[in-house]
Amino acid sequence: MNQKLFILITIPIIVSYLILGTGLFGDDFTEIVKMSKFSISDFFYPSPYIHEHYILGLTSHYSLFWTYKFLGYEYIFVYDFIKVIAHCASIYLLYKFFRDYIKSDRALIASILFVFFPLHDSTTYWFMALVYVIPPSLIAYSHYLIRKEKKLTGFIIGLFGSTFFYTSPPYIFGLSMIFLIEKKFKQFFLFITPGIIYIFYYLGIRNIYPLAEKRINE
Repeated sequence: MNQKLFILITIPIIVSYLILGTGLFGDDFTEIVKMSKFSISDFFYPSPYIHEHYILGLTSHYSLFWTYKFLGYEYIFVYDFIKVIAHCASIYLLYKFFRDYIKSDRALIASILFVFFPLHDSTTYWFMALVYVIPPSLIAYSHYLIRKEKKLTGFIIGLFGSTFFYTSPPYIFGLSMIFLIEKKFKQFFLFITPGIIYIFYYLGIRNIYPLAEKRINE
């Protein structure tokens, strides 16, 4: 079978089999209850005090967690559908990144293992845990694009991935070392800039709103 056809057809079928019907878990229910009490204004203009960790990941708040507010416990199939799309997209984006360093077939295996590695545990089926899958995939793809001299697109996707959630810094600062080791300094600074922007944003929230949730100590 043609490899591209395999990726486009077989992977979604496998991912759908693994994820469809898994529904909601753990903190998903807590957040649904919490957001059910928010007004529309509360959702679109989040406060560090009532949205806690969401203020540290506005990208995920608007692109992913709108479901808690507007779907609630209903339409579970939509949550599952989003999980399937997110996992399939993540496999593809990681595949593009890995293909720069290893053969295509191995790159595909590496991307699948990264997304579905057993030690990830609940990240496979827990909706909220998509914040552990999506950012590294976007950041890796940003790295791929910048390497291919698609600088503007790579920067925008890197910014999206870096601001998605506070899980992003290890990936963007870690992968930036590849450009640094290769002495590709322009690509290094372009790639790492979204991560620096997010760090300043994070520290700003931490200092301006002392009661907001923190993920680093003093």
